[in-house]
Amino acid sequence: WIEPDTILNLVDYIHKDNLDICFSNAYYKDENKVIKIPFPFQPKENPISAKAALQEHLQYKMTASVCLALFNRKVIEKNEFDKEIHTLEDWEYLVRVLADSNCIGICDYAFYHYRTVMGSASKSALNEKKMTCFKIPDKVRKYLRNNHLDFLFEYADGLEAIFLNHIMVIEANS
Repeated sequence: WIEPDTILNLVDYIHKDNLDICFSNAYYKDENKVIKIPFPFQPKENPISAKAALQEHLQYKMTASVCLALFNRKVIEKNEFDKEIHTLEDWEYLVRVLADSNCIGICDYAFYHYRTVMGSASKSALNEKKMTCFKIPDKVRKYLRNNHLDFLFEYADGLEAIFLNHIMVIEANS
């Protein structure tokens, strides 16, 4: 769930700095406690170019969920989630959204409450749908090539290993 003033606060951030995307912190709740989780990427300057954010994202240093952001309509209108990907689909989606953006910001505001529930889809055992994340590296490289973002290719190296690690963590947690 989100805090009552979420939309107003994020819209203010977007208008103040003319952002395409505004990311934020989150609250994480399990059976025992609630903790504030800072956004995983803390740039030296804020706002930053979306290309710099994309570079960090491709290196898996900015593992942002779409739930932690408010997007400018012009950026998301031309991008849809890939229906072939069922795990890390928001990671792949953010590659395309960041590529279509100019400026992003990260606000020091936690509005999203993330609750983990044992047995939920994200905490369940491996299955065929979870393995679809291995389609992402080829799709990302094709997207970069087709959109003349070849200068980012080096940052897409190693995605297979990153996703293998992700799958291993899923299996360990289930």
